[in-house]
Amino acid sequence: MKYDELAKYLVEAPLYQPKPLEGVVPGKTTVLVEGLGRRPRAEPEFPVPKAVERHCTACGRGTNWRWEGALGSAERIGLGLKWITYRCKNCGGELFSVWILVSLSEDRLFVEKVGQHPKLEIALPPDFEKALGKSKDFYIKGMRSRHAGYGIGALAYLRRVVDDRIYDMLAVLEAAMVETGAYPAAVETVRRARAGKVFDERVRLAAEVMPGHLKPGGMNPFALLYELQSFGLHERSDEECCDIADAMDEAMKYVFTELKSRTEGAAQYKQAATKIQKALAEQRARKEGQAGT
Repeated sequence: MKYDELAKYLVEAPLYQPKPLEGVVPGKTTVLVEGLGRRPRAEPEFPVPKAVERHCTACGRGTNWRWEGALGSAERIGLGLKWITYRCKNCGGELFSVWILVSLSEDRLFVEKVGQHPKLEIALPPDFEKALGKSKDFYIKGMRSRHAGYGIGALAYLRRVVDDRIYDMLAVLEAAMVETGAYPAAVETVRRARAGKVFDERVRLAAEVMPGHLKPGGMNPFALLYELQSFGLHERSDEECCDIADAMDEAMKYVFTELKSRTEGAAQYKQAATKIQKALAEQRARKEGQAGT
């Protein structure tokens, strides 16, 4: 993990999963040496991230949070157990605290989140919550397992969610392709995938025909789900499974929120444009009629 990723780690990472921190330059600290008093020594330390992004329950949305700490030495983090607190910049009332353990192992610096308050939340965007339907309970259980660091359990639950909702996800893709004028043959492939029974085959077909303009940053969420769903639970650590569960979560949310919203937005724009064109045509017809009289 690079230092630039530390702020996100503090907010989103599950507990008790140490991460190596790269790019940290040792700073000068003083230590008490028996018989010699306090002596300077180079020891790893790094700046406290001054801001993080997280959901604020008071504001009801994602906001920026600023570090609540005293200026000076507290601005840098060294080895040991550290307590860091942030305050929502928007409302100024909500606080977020996180505890991390900083340690050295074989000359590598590690950061481990060992606690936070309020506890990790499971925030469900309205569209996503609606799309989950009866699978919502499995999703919540999976994310709770993920937040506690039980990645193997989290992955099992999220796999169940993907299995249950793949038909609806393919329906969203089909609607997006139709709305954006995809090739009829590609749309027909997605329809065939929806009617299929074998999960791997359905997702593989969708991944192959998903148009490039619907892929966020060139990434194909269906290809990602196809690959992640094939990972076996055997010989995988909780940490690895947490990472896989996070990727599956992001892919599902993209399909059910961003892709669906984009499709609905395009449809609304099309309806509005059609009305405008109709009004202009009527206006032109009236002018032509008046000119002919």
